[in-house]
Amino acid sequence: VVNRAEEVLRTLEEGDQGRAVARLADDLPLFHAAVARPAAPADEPSPAERLLETIEPDDLTPRAALELLYRLKAAAADEKGG
Repeated sequence: VVNRAEEVLRTLEEGDQGRAVARLADDLPLFHAAVARPAAPADEPSPAERLLETIEPDDLTPRAALELLYRLKAAAADEKGG
């Protein structure tokens, strides 16, 4: 980890930081994945989101909250097709 941090620091200190940062981001899979797959804008809310919009958390009993969790889980599963 320390060796990698020193390498990153050397790269940044070399100069042209815009290119250096882009090169470092390409080397880091976490950042590459975020850039490679931008989130698609949703045209309409999902079934789970619609269900969440209708609830009042302060009005839920513990039993009602548990039932709501099961309904949310089922709505999310339906959305994914499973």
